[in-house]
Amino acid sequence: MKRLSIRLFITHLAVALVGGLVTAVLVRLLLPRFYGRPLWPGAGGPGQGQGGQGRGQGGPGRWGG
Repeated sequence: MKRLSIRLFITHLAVALVGGLVTAVLVRLLLPRFYGRPLWPGAGGPGQGQGGQGRGQGGPGRWGG
């Protein structure tokens, strides 16, 4: 019979690997949905959108970028 510490290490390692795999798959699936379009309306780039809230054409966006 294996020692308890070895069995616990293997099970914790398996949980960490599955968690990492699930995280990697979710990132690959969800990132294009979030970053494939503007994060807020009217932020398509310089000269696009409606401006507003003190933003001039081509100036920094809402978050200073």
